[in-house]
Amino acid sequence: MDSFEECIFAGLDKDQYNCLWVEHRDKGRLELNFVIPNIELLSGKRLQPYYYAADRGRVDAWRTMQNLTHGYSDPDDPAKRQSMTQAKDLPRNTQEAAQSITDGLEALALAGKVKSRADVLETLEKAG
Repeated sequence: MDSFEECIFAGLDKDQYNCLWVEHRDKGRLELNFVIPNIELLSGKRLQPYYYAADRGRVDAWRTMQNLTHGYSDPDDPAKRQSMTQAKDLPRNTQEAAQSITDGLEALALAGKVKSRADVLETLEKAG
């Protein structure tokens, strides 16, 4: 937690910010969540500790370093990617159609019949 706070609040002393940590173990693993008030404590001015466009690279580097240091798995590992993700609110028949298309394309790829994006597009266009 201290290391994460050092990353997020780079350049600030501990008395300049507040951070509430909540520990969860209800899913059989440790989860840490945090809440950060948007106020710099000494001046009372607004504090935005994380701005996506400016800070994402630094936070991603911190995460990668923690994963390597502690032997955690890499959430960005290409082997962990799902071949297809679906919105949860799709109608059932749309979900089934999307899954069927994905299964068919994966089977063609494994058989060596689909090797590129152009092959995928051609296959889909032929299928209508």
